[in-house]
Amino acid sequence: MNHVYILGAGFSVPLGGPLFTQLLSKELQRFRSSVEMPEGWRCLIDDMGQREIPILNQLGTDAESLIEKIDAFSHNCPSKFRDVIQATFPDFKYRELDLQVANVSEFFQRLSILVRKSVCAECEGPLDELDEDSDRWKPYDRWFKRLSTSGDIVLSFNYDSVFQRLRVRNKNAGTEKFWQLHGSATEILSNDNLVEQNGAYKRIDSMPSICLPGRMKSSVDTTGPLSERWTWANHQLSECRKLSIVGYSMPPTDNLARMTILDSIAKNKNLTQVNLVLGPSFGTVTSTRIEQIIKAVASKSVIIQNLPFYAQDFLPFVKQIT
Repeated sequence: MNHVYILGAGFSVPLGGPLFTQLLSKELQRFRSSVEMPEGWRCLIDDMGQREIPILNQLGTDAESLIEKIDAFSHNCPSKFRDVIQATFPDFKYRELDLQVANVSEFFQRLSILVRKSVCAECEGPLDELDEDSDRWKPYDRWFKRLSTSGDIVLSFNYDSVFQRLRVRNKNAGTEKFWQLHGSATEILSNDNLVEQNGAYKRIDSMPSICLPGRMKSSVDTTGPLSERWTWANHQLSECRKLSIVGYSMPPTDNLARMTILDSIAKNKNLTQVNLVLGPSFGTVTSTRIEQIIKAVASKSVIIQNLPFYAQDFLPFVKQIT
């Protein structure tokens, strides 16, 4: 086995994709309009993007904290927040539009599902708008053509369908080299199974497969339909000769992913090189932190390159750079 790529949000940014910190924002509101949902819930989700509601200010001002707490409260909402919620949403109505929920737990359960759908729309929307003949695709097309004959492996923590679109663009229908470890906007859950259906997340009766910050992400490696992917990914990471981390900063809500990557690096006897490609994070505390923690667990013989490149710089010339 030769080369494994780990992809994060920074991989898709040159194609218009959002960073996690940008999700549920006012700027991405137009993409959420494609999701079927009752108008009362749509008003609520849109206001979440502007952080206008007092309860949301208490839950957290950044998207990661907000999503994580919504998931937690869908399982068990602390009593101190129940009073605030009930004062904010009398009789569980919002702007005189009935949200049709019986209690606080159901409120957060429904909100959690709609947030997942909204995130899918925000990740897919920019790609839907991107011209298929856009110059932005060229670095990715060159990388993909090499990838299709190299035997290399791609592991992604992104929700978008960039890789699926590259397959279509380059007439390569293979699926054995690529897995999305936190699910995909192109997959829905049906009877605990993953079913690939483009755009299905928009339907009011669908359940997106993506793992947002919260309980599902913390146990995705051992339970649920994505667990087999994690077993496979573990094996690839433990055997590869080269590892490139592209646009993935190991965020605070990805503890399981970070530990899985580092455990695999620690026990990999074949690994010779790790490349960090973090774009604008180069030279920051973020890139230094990742470089040093990999250095601490990897074999002393492993070469670690912290490169001052963006994804579109690195990918088309990966053979020359590595």
